[in-house]
Amino acid sequence: SIPTEMGRLTGLTELFLHSNKLTGAIPSELGKLLSINHLRVDRTDLTGMIPRELEQQSIPTEMGRLTGLTELFLHSNKLTGAIPSELGKLLSINHLRVDRTDLTGMIPRELEQ
Repeated sequence: SIPTEMGRLTGLTELFLHSNKLTGAIPSELGKLLSINHLRVDRTDLTGMIPRELEQQSIPTEMGRLTGLTELFLHSNKLTGAIPSELGKLLSINHLRVDRTDLTGMIPRELEQ
């Protein structure tokens, strides 16, 4: 599982946890990583909803605070819940992947370019 203590790494700009056997939920503490540019948790066995701290709904609402995020890869997981509208605040995003999950809803209009 992803340790909750990772939320203390507030100066972290890149976090790559993809392609491994991680299980459990994405900790809401990752929503404290306000300097993060690249977040990859794809191709794991993570389950549950995206922490509210990371987005604002099924995917954590706090994720909408990560305004410097340019890449967000959530694909190929067992994540569930709604794609949060707060992701529409991620105007710096260049790459967003939510395919091959059980996430529901629409990609926020603000991200359509």
